[in-house]
Amino acid sequence: MPTAPKLVAALAFGALGYALYLLMLDFIGDDVVPPYLLAICVISGVVLGWRLCGRHASNLITGIGHGYTAVVAQVLAIVFIISITRMFKLAWRMRYDEPVETAMDGINMMVGNLVTFATPEILGLLGVGGLVSGALTGLAAQLSKRK
Repeated sequence: MPTAPKLVAALAFGALGYALYLLMLDFIGDDVVPPYLLAICVISGVVLGWRLCGRHASNLITGIGHGYTAVVAQVLAIVFIISITRMFKLAWRMRYDEPVETAMDGINMMVGNLVTFATPEILGLLGVGGLVSGALTGLAAQLSKRK
């Protein structure tokens, strides 16, 4: 059921996902940018903002707390999807000999992507974006409870 906090969270975290996509382009080589990166960033922001922050925020403070939770989940989802799709592409090209080697390389890719994107610019965007998006969601929840 759509409510005001869920809609505000979906829009705010979707916009944060788009801003994150623009910053990520600077840190990924031009020849390595996955064609689905924009969709992953925006859709993960919309879905996780709706499900994590919009559903649970009831006032300003809880909105900010759940906003940071949604930001962390969004980053982990983006890195997971990028790494796993790359791992499957390499597996289809028969780069791996054993399933354990495939899984280990997938984990190594996730850690490598987290390190690549752990820059002051991206971390600052995530910190401010989680605060603002969560606060907007919390305010929408407070205002929707007033009659």
